[in-house]
This record gives sequence, C-alpha cells and structure tokens, in this order.
Amino acid sequence: MPCEHQHRVLFWGILGVIVLRGVMIGAGASLITAFEWVLYVFAAFLVFTVIKMGLMADKTYDVGASPVLALARRYLRVTDGLHGERFFVRRTTREGGRPVLHVTPLFLALVMIEFVDVVFAVDSVAAIFAVTTDPLIVYTSNIFAILGLRALYFALADLVHRFH
Repeated sequence: MPCEHQHRVLFWGILGVIVLRGVMIGAGASLITAFEWVLYVFAAFLVFTVIKMGLMADKTYDVGASPVLALARRYLRVTDGLHGERFFVRRTTREGGRPVLHVTPLFLALVMIEFVDVVFAVDSVAAIFAVTTDPLIVYTSNIFAILGLRALYFALADLVHRFH
C-alpha cells in the first residue's frame, strides 16, 4: 500500500477497532457476569494460543494467500488498481450497462486490518479479563493500547528508512 494511503486506512481501521472491541468486551463481560466459569475457558484459550504460536514461530505468512482475502475477492467486485484514496468506486461492467459498485484494493487492506484486529482482540480481551472484570477498565485500556500502537506505527514508518 502506498505511503500516502496508510493514514486513511489506519484511521478507518482504528474506528472499526473501537467498535469491534466494544462489542467483544461487552459480550465477554456479559458472559462472565452470567457464567463465571468462562474465565477458565478464556485461560485455556490463552494457553492454546501460546502453544500454537510456539509451534508456528518459524513459518512465514503470505497475506496474498489469506483465506479472508480470497473470500472477499470471491464475493466482492474488486478493481484491479487503486483509485486514489477511495474504498469504493462505481464502474460499468459492460458497455452501456449501469454503473456497479466495486471495492478497491484499499478496502481489502482495511478488511485485513479489521480481521487481524479481531484475531488479536480475542486473546487480548481474554487476557485483560483475567486482570479485571470491570468493562470500563477493560475497554479503555484496550483503546489506549490501540492508539499507542497507531502512534508507534507512524514513528517506526518514519524511522525504517534510516536502518540498513
């Protein structure tokens, strides 16, 4: 993704993350309130993810072969190239036809950011509920961490060209 588009994708990604984390934390808090034993399920899930990460430490991940990306390409009309900073464009599919809504690769980048956040949120939300079950503290700590990561991303993006 070109550098000039990163801010826009991350901006909308952060807004999506704020909403998704709120939903996940609300659901987790409701589950814990109703069934306290769910904390043990969260703990088992965290142990499982640590083991899985240890087993897959030496493997590389090809984003282009992602099942989420393949699913999005299968069900959405995707343009071949970027169209500025736009996520959606209207294009005619055949001559004289009506314009049809297409998504751009920039939107696919946003979809991948949201999917990766959901994957990370599952274990981070489970971990923070082990510390406290107060939904306000859980939510605000998650949001501050996300905003800190966004700032760190842009700081590292500025510094990366200085390393050899």
